[in-house]
Amino acid sequence: MSRRSNGLVAVRAEAQRQQQRQQEAQARFQREQGRQQRSHQREITRSYREQRAAYREQREAEARRLTQELDAQVEALQGLLATGCRAPAFRADALTRPE
Repeated sequence: MSRRSNGLVAVRAEAQRQQQRQQEAQARFQREQGRQQRSHQREITRSYREQRAAYREQREAEARRLTQELDAQVEALQGLLATGCRAPAFRADALTRPE
């Protein structure tokens, strides 16, 4: 009887080892899945940061361009104002024409 019970113990032990290997394989698979998900999330986050930085740079470049245009217009208007201030004073009789 001991041979038979010894054989059953061996079968039971092998079944437990097989179950343990399956559990370990499942745990490895889950760790790998988690690692891949974290890696994917990091890539998405990096891409989002790069897009935001590019957008910010584009907006800043546009703001600089508009500021330069406004500065040029202000300079032109200041020149026009200075020219107008140097002109002789306006008189109402300048509006009248001789017949």
